[in-house]
Amino acid sequence: GTNVSSGAGGDVSGLPLEQQVVHYARAGAAAAAGDDAVKAAMAFHLLNGCFSRATGGFEGFTALAAAAASAAPGLVAALVEAVSEGAPQSLMAYNTLSYLALSAEVVPQLLSSGLVAVLVGQARAAATSPLEQQLLVSGLALLVTMTRVNAEARGRLAGMRGVAAALGGSAAPPGGGGAIAGAAAGAGGWGAGDRPCAAAISVPDESQVTSTPLPTPPAAFRLGFFRHPGVHG
Repeated sequence: GTNVSSGAGGDVSGLPLEQQVVHYARAGAAAAAGDDAVKAAMAFHLLNGCFSRATGGFEGFTALAAAAASAAPGLVAALVEAVSEGAPQSLMAYNTLSYLALSAEVVPQLLSSGLVAVLVGQARAAATSPLEQQLLVSGLALLVTMTRVNAEARGRLAGMRGVAAALGGSAAPPGGGGAIAGAAAGAGGWGAGDRPCAAAISVPDESQVTSTPLPTPPAAFRLGFFRHPGVHG
């Protein structure tokens, strides 16, 4: 197959950043649709690298997110599917989704792609799997990002109070799990100067963990810029 880092015009790295984002978004979605997991993972890795080089603050991120989602309509669904597989690549998929969710237009796609159902499954697996615990923390933080950029997400997730409580409860197994329960409990804000992403989390102690639903959370942790080995260059 074609190298995802090359295009019809030659080396993609020489293109303007938004064009690189469009190229890798399309390449990743196409590879996922063709069941080429290796090529899809490489495309998403390169896409994350583009997002990490974004300039212009919050507006810069949202512009790139909107460009990626509009250029590759199957991108969000492909990433949610990658997350549901529970493999190490799921962390990279969550990272990509955390960038895309900064665009209010992308959030409805996340809600319609089964993300909440995936999170419920990860909550059940998290008690016995450290990897699933990492994925669940990333996913819960992604939900918080969604509620902060899109009114529809706030409304729809507010109607899932039982789901939010179940996620928070199942994420705190006896003898531990404070990080995950804290993620379920709430998140702090971030401003236009931050580089927001899903999983750089300052964990609260157990006394701060509540069952407050996600749309109106206390300031239990702060979203930061997540750099995971192998995700960013």
